[in-house]
Amino acid sequence: MSAPRKCGACTLCCRLTAIPELNKQYGVWCRHCSIGEGCKAYEQRPPSCYSYECLWLKGGLPDNLRPDRCKVVFEELKGHFIYLVLVNFGMPDAWKNRDIRREISQLAKDGFAVVVSVEGGKHKYMLIPEGQTKKEVEARLRAAQKEISETNRCQPQPTQQI
Repeated sequence: MSAPRKCGACTLCCRLTAIPELNKQYGVWCRHCSIGEGCKAYEQRPPSCYSYECLWLKGGLPDNLRPDRCKVVFEELKGHFIYLVLVNFGMPDAWKNRDIRREISQLAKDGFAVVVSVEGGKHKYMLIPEGQTKKEVEARLRAAQKEISETNRCQPQPTQQI
């Protein structure tokens, strides 16, 4: 992993994640987002935004996979060994990019289940690491979603295995 980064002009998480403190739903641009520039309320941003770090921001992805460039956000569900791959609306095949698929495969090799959410969860795919079952991963995902809904962000559930 490389050193942590700054968001810069990337604002894709401002669309693809929910922000309960602002009643912002998944898939809708945040009212404080200046698309391609950043947050207009950065100093007063809510806790879920303050603590949010996608995998690219943490230095875990190459530069070409910055979310605004590749059109997907890799989000870790901490403590549940699951990564969400949130695909930008209108670009349902963005996650099929060779570099993205390589990162998804590597996460699974590292023991993480990967849930790909396309078009706001209308289409969902799940990559299950060796030695785990779909049932186990779905149970962890439900536990993560319950925890998330009680604290900050909400995400869709998987149905199809990849």
